[in-house]
Amino acid sequence: MKSYKVIHQNGLLFNCDNSKRIILKEQFEYFINAEDNAFEEVDILNIEPTALKNPDEMLEFIKSKYSDSITKKIFDRGTPFVFRIGLGRKKEGDDGKEYFFLCRILEDLYAYKKKGSSFPRLCQCNCVVEECISSNLRHFEPVFADSLNKVASNTIAHFFALKRNTALNVIKEFKFVNSLSQLKVNLYSNYLKSFPSIEQIIKSVFN
Repeated sequence: MKSYKVIHQNGLLFNCDNSKRIILKEQFEYFINAEDNAFEEVDILNIEPTALKNPDEMLEFIKSKYSDSITKKIFDRGTPFVFRIGLGRKKEGDDGKEYFFLCRILEDLYAYKKKGSSFPRLCQCNCVVEECISSNLRHFEPVFADSLNKVASNTIAHFFALKRNTALNVIKEFKFVNSLSQLKVNLYSNYLKSFPSIEQIIKSVFN
């Protein structure tokens, strides 16, 4: 069994003896020993919101924050969306090359359109990625953020760091799914494409 004295720096592990990066293989177990204060007890990048806005409070917030824009409600709080994250070619230790996640908005979702803009944008809205519905991610925990764009990029960074960039076109890739049980039976990319995207819903609401 190998043993290294390492230092954690910028999210990476370095060998203290020669300053070389330690590369860990997927799906192996590792024992980490350090002083009690070497471990963060709270993930400051993934904190569950404690003060959610009810529909009336969200409406007032939207009117204030986006007062110079046309705003319209797109979805009610609690609405589920499904999105896919692909990793390209499957590598050793990967559970799969594509993963499907369930995201739920915790507040009403609005879109806004400024004068002269060609297309509306999504407003701020607390949300959570609450499940990997493809069940091919061995270890999962919910991911929280205050916008759909953030929760998508944070999910990629949280589970697939260094495996792909965090960019994801949310309005095209997030699908409104009204039958999760049916989707789970037919879970593949082409079937997911049959569900309406946020972009399609926005177009219908603003037209």
